[in-house]
Amino acid sequence: MRMITAVAGILLVFAACEDHLVGPGAPLPVVSDFEVDEELSDLDEVVLVWEPLEELTEDEFDGYRILFRWNDEGDYQVLGEVAPDVVEYSHLEAPCAGGYAIEAFRGELVSSSRSVTGTMPVKATHLYTIWNDAVLDSVDTGIHFNESYASTGQAGASGFDHDLYCHDGGEGCATWLYSGNFGPHPIGSQTLLFEASSSFSMPEGASELSMPVSAGEVLLGKLQARYYIKIYVMETPEYPGGPADACGIRLYYDYQPIQDLYLFTTDSLP
Repeated sequence: MRMITAVAGILLVFAACEDHLVGPGAPLPVVSDFEVDEELSDLDEVVLVWEPLEELTEDEFDGYRILFRWNDEGDYQVLGEVAPDVVEYSHLEAPCAGGYAIEAFRGELVSSSRSVTGTMPVKATHLYTIWNDAVLDSVDTGIHFNESYASTGQAGASGFDHDLYCHDGGEGCATWLYSGNFGPHPIGSQTLLFEASSSFSMPEGASELSMPVSAGEVLLGKLQARYYIKIYVMETPEYPGGPADACGIRLYYDYQPIQDLYLFTTDSLP
């Protein structure tokens, strides 16, 4: 079992090393196996874990320093410092996805390099288009999201498990997103829809099973598999050749690969 838990506030998934040396004297050893604990991380709480230093006893260094940077860009800022016998740190109320780093320290001496990890989402680089039911042709109306790509198909068609689909939503609004288990085509998977926070980095307010959309909007969704997505609505185009209420939604999306964690970057555009 891991030892004490220290609390503060953010986290992600791959580990590497970044050169760093402060102060005179020989540097301390590099901290190993620094990573996000995906089982314990949840919503905007990122739990970071690492292995204790084997090269030093607990009275030979002062502790561990944990750092964070927004969107995994720019300079790191110190989140906190913990004692040598602590091997877990919780970043509570993280403001967005980002990068984390850890170093051992003794006075001004630190590890020869920082170990790093993060909570950055996967960006799907393809633009997807789905259409509403007013389109008379056989077109894709639904979308199913995967970590690095999505597939589109006809909502309600046998064998296609749609997470969301485009529907007219009633008089006066031709571009709504519906959860796959809601409305006239309820045989897909549930996706809870949220408005984005003012920073575009997390959900805000209550969830909905359907939501009107317009070009330039940013929405967030929680898939039935408990992964979160961030949807960038690029256009709500009219369908070529009509009828007048036949239109669709063109979108990009980001995918948070840590289950139940809803943190994204502060970007408002893909």
